Formats: sequence, structure tokens, C-alpha cells
Amino acid sequence: MARHERTRGKLVSQSPARHVALLFRAQWVLIATALLACAPAEPPPTVTLEGLLHEMTDLRHLARFPNPPYTHRLASSTDPGAHSPSDPNSWFKNEDMGHYVRKETRNGRTEHVLLDAAGPGAVMRVWSANPKGTLRIYIDGAETPTFEANMEKLLSGQVAPFAYPFAYVAARGRNLYFPLPYRERCKITMDADDAFYQVNYRTYPPLTDVVSFSAEALERLAPAIKETAAKIRAPDSLVTGQRDLRFTHFKQKTRIDGPAAVVELSLAPENPTPERLRTWILVVRADGQETVRVPLGDFFGSGPGAIPYESMMASVSEKGVFTVRWPMPFQRQLEIEIEGGDPAHDFKGKVAYAPWHWNERSLYFHASWRHDDPRPSWPPRDWTVVSISGRGVYAGTLLEISNSSKAWWGEGDEKIWVDDEDFPSHFGTGTEDYFGYAWSTPVPFARPYHSQTLAEGPGGYGSFSMNRWHVLDPIPFTRRLIFDQEIWHWSKTASLSLAAVAFFYADLDATTNAEAPRPGEAVLQLAPPLPKKTVRGALEAERMETQTSDGRAEPQRMVRYLGGYWSEDTQLHWHGAKPGATLDLRFAADVPGAYRVRANLTKGRGYGVAHLAVGADTAGAIVDLGSPSIRNLDDVDLGVHELSATDNRLRVEIRGPSRQSPEAGTDFGIDLIWLEPVP
Repeated sequence: MARHERTRGKLVSQSPARHVALLFRAQWVLIATALLACAPAEPPPTVTLEGLLHEMTDLRHLARFPNPPYTHRLASSTDPGAHSPSDPNSWFKNEDMGHYVRKETRNGRTEHVLLDAAGPGAVMRVWSANPKGTLRIYIDGAETPTFEANMEKLLSGQVAPFAYPFAYVAARGRNLYFPLPYRERCKITMDADDAFYQVNYRTYPPLTDVVSFSAEALERLAPAIKETAAKIRAPDSLVTGQRDLRFTHFKQKTRIDGPAAVVELSLAPENPTPERLRTWILVVRADGQETVRVPLGDFFGSGPGAIPYESMMASVSEKGVFTVRWPMPFQRQLEIEIEGGDPAHDFKGKVAYAPWHWNERSLYFHASWRHDDPRPSWPPRDWTVVSISGRGVYAGTLLEISNSSKAWWGEGDEKIWVDDEDFPSHFGTGTEDYFGYAWSTPVPFARPYHSQTLAEGPGGYGSFSMNRWHVLDPIPFTRRLIFDQEIWHWSKTASLSLAAVAFFYADLDATTNAEAPRPGEAVLQLAPPLPKKTVRGALEAERMETQTSDGRAEPQRMVRYLGGYWSEDTQLHWHGAKPGATLDLRFAADVPGAYRVRANLTKGRGYGVAHLAVGADTAGAIVDLGSPSIRNLDDVDLGVHELSATDNRLRVEIRGPSRQSPEAGTDFGIDLIWLEPVP
């Protein structure tokens, strides 16, 4: 099957061989002049697995333009129907599963090609929401795989030597951070279908010397792999192990003379409430130029509030110590200041710095902050995290979301445009996928290179905070970089506010679209409280006296379910009953008389077909409660009945499983009944 390659907003059918050739040519013919202009005077080293492993923990490499230079790209299962931002009908297409470079038949099996890249290059990251089958990696045109393994086990850290912290599960996302260099070509396939996947990879200039990945290299470098894993697990060691390390106590304004590089900044702010962490502004000036102006809490990779977590580039301790490890080189002087605090009481901390040899590849540390006030969730749109003009390396992202709805907010893809691209070289498959998790899972986690530090919930409601550090997969740019985050919400009636920090290295004259907040201007935007469902005169089913002939009836909290709202966030859930079983609910009417009786029920997976009847009524109502998901079924009319003031009965009989449910079951759920007097 031919690949459909996006070129200038069009889909062009290509054969596999032509795809490789054009990819190679497109990457280098168009950018060769720029790369040569940025090329260092020092000769480029040979690219080896050992050298790339060193990059996983030597954070200083981020602050120098890479040598040898390279382009960084993303191969993914993103919907191929997205053509151009000028065509909104296609640009926001969202069918991101099961799209590949092509399919191949090999030894009687079908292999789906995730990546087919001409060398020299290196794969840096593999992610999937649903890995399955066998993953095979073919290096330098080999007919047999250089490496193969069960894909789920590999990306879950169950295949040696790719255990944690190289591979692992994070909130249902499977991740592999491990460099795989290749001299001529790399092809990655899987023999199962319908996958969500991402592969981050580099491409070096044509004559770059690369030692390709091999099983022999894995065995030979076992000690180095073990040492790298130990360093990743202990990010403090990345700083304390440096030579000629010096420290100074932090004051509200701290100056350090150069040439040097700050390698760690730790602060213990007094009473770090969410509001104060947004009010205080951290400012960094390098060699007289402001390169950072960011709310203090956001700068440390999380928020709102002091949320304990640990990652490679940033952490917040249980005791409220905020730490970052971004190298910040400078030639003459670096100044760090916190605006908006009380110099006598608000801040204690320290700054660690070390010598730095400044050369033509050295870059300054930058961090830019932007926000978006609450806006309607629909239609889908692109929001620019950062737009940078200049030479540099993109190194990390913080994204904070405040969502008014329980519905998921993160279907949107990251779209990163580098230099003069006609189409983004990074086009993702979903917001949570970029941050290394999957399936809109609202579970906090912290891993070395990415975290979701806050997921308020229930579901997609409330405040979310996530980060990703491009330590192994930084994105170089020679003229410009634009990071657009697609905003694509399940709900068309929600509101959403955003804040983001882009962390990058660039020359001192680089410019961005960053905001420049002053103390008190970066207002914390929190979601409004979730709606509370109230029905006047309702009788809560979970409070009624009940009797069952089979199974169990008990209150069930419903706040986590996205398909609606339940009165007092609770229903009466009857489960485990066989067909023919009955549930009696006893209720009272304030005044005896004629009433129309209505019920609010629940539909869902595993729910059955039920007959509901009030008192001696035998006709009643038959209701099919099967559904693919849990949701409300309100205002079910049970007819007009003469009710007593003290003792009335609603009888529910299970008739059997529902054909509307993906799973056969006989569950029954009732939120409330309400009585409408009939004149």
C-alpha cells in the first residue's frame, strides 16, 4: 500500500522507495544552507549509542546547538485527512488510529510500517496507547529484524534491558525512551493493526558518521545502560556530580558573575498558595537581556499550587521546596529576581552554578508564558503555545487546563512547525499522547521526562497540569519554531482556559510572542463548580426502604460518570439479579391523592431490560436500559396513580439483558422519582 505524504497541503501517493528518497531530499536540500551556517567550527563527533545514552542525563547538551546538527521529526498515526489550516473541515480531523507509512507482507504475515526513515539518524522515543503484536526494528536495510519484541511488554518496561526508567506505563500510555542510532535506514513495523502510535526521530546530515544500533552494542554497553538508568532515577545526582560546583544563597534578587552556568535553582517560598504562586513572577536576565518572565509556580512545571512531584528537570518536594535543573549559561552576568514578594520573608533557597566554556554553539535559556481566558470549547481551534524567531533548541512544555465540564478536553494534536516547513514536522494524535499518557486518563503521575501532576476530576473537569521535557528529543531550529496546540473538546457547550510555558534555548536576540506578566496580572483561572442536579419535590431512590428477591441494591456515587448528572450525585444501583427478580421501593406522598409518577433512571453498559409498575398496576412501563456508556434516562412516565400518604410501592422486575449494551447484564439504576399532583 502506498503512503500518502503531505506536501504543500496535498496528498501525494508514493511508493515506499520513492518515499524514502523524497524524505531524505526534502529534509536536507531545503535546509542545508541554514545548517551549514550554524555548523560549529569543531569537528562533529561520531554518533554512537553510548554518546546518545550520555545525552539522556547530561543536561548541558540542551544549551548548545547540536553537533552534528540534525532535524527532529515525528512519525505518528495522525489522521491523514488533515491538509491545511486554511481548510478547517480537514485540519481538525480526529481519526488518529491505524494510519501507517504502508503495509508489507513478509514471511506470510502483514507488517504495518510505523517509520521508514533514511539515515543517518536515530530514533529517540516510541509511544503507543494500545501496543499489541510484535514490534520489529530493521536497521540499515536488513531483511531480518535487528531487534524484535512483544510490543506491549517492550513499551511497558518488561523487556530487558529496556526496563524502567527507559520504558514504562504512565496513566495507560506506554513509553520507550531509548536511542536507536542507524547509519543508512531505520524501519519500524508492528504486525497488529488499529494502533495509536508516535515515533520521534532525528535525521543527521548525509555524511555524518553513525554507528548503528545492534544487539552486540546492547550487550557491550550493559554497564553504561545500568549507570544511565541509575542517574535518571536520581535526578539530584545530575547536579551534585558536576565538577567545580559552587553555591550561593538565594535572595529576592541574586546576581552571579560569569562566564558560568546555573545548573540548579531551589526555592522554599513561604505559604505557597495557588494564588501567590501565580502572583509572584520569576525573572531571569542573562548578560543584560531578559530571557524569562513567568509566574513562579508555572516555572517549576506544575500548578496551580504546590503539588509534590519529581522529574528530571523540575520537582516540588513534600516540604515545599521548588527545584529546577535547566542549565542557564551566560558570559558576563546572570540575574534572577522574584517580583511581587516580601524580601524579608517570602523566599529562601540556593543557586548552584558551575564553569561554562562559551563558544559559537552556546545558547541562552529562555522560558515564555502565555495564557488564554475562558472561552467556548467549540469549534476546534489552534492555540499557539509559543512562536520563536531565531536559532535555538526547543526543550520543554508546561500546559495547564481549566475545564468547566466532565467531558474530555484533550483530543487536540500538537502541531510543531520548524523553520520554513509547509506542513508541521510534528503532528500528534492527542494532547495526552504528547504528554506520554493515553485514553484521557485523569490520573496524576510523574516520570523522568513527563508528568501529569494534577488531574482534578471527576473525568475531565477542573484543573489539569502536565509537562514534557525534551531532554532526549529536543527540537533544533535555525530560523523559527511555532508550537500550536489544537484545542478539541468532546463537549460543544463547555468553557476552557489555558496557560502554558515553553522552555527553550536560543541566541540572546531571539524573539517570541510571550506575554510579560507583572505581579498580579497572571490571574488564576479556575473552573466553576459542576452543576448540581435538583428536582423539586423529588424522592431520592437511595434513601428509600428496599426489598429484593435476588441480587443487591445499594447507593452508588455517580460523580465520575461523564454521561450526565444525578441528584445528590448518587443513584440506587441494583446488580447481580437474575431475570424475573424483583426490587420493591417504598415511598410516601405528603398528601393522599392522585399523582403522575415519573422516574429518573440510568442507562449503561451491562444494564438490562426492566418492567416498572406502581402499586397494583400491572401494565406499568418496560424500559430498555442498555447503552455503551453510563448516562441519564430522565422523566420516564409511570402513569397516574392514587397514592396514600405513608406507604406506596414501586416494583421493578428484571426481564433480561439488553441488546443495546455491549455487555450482557441485568443491572438497574434509579436516581429518583417525583410526584406531580393531578387535579
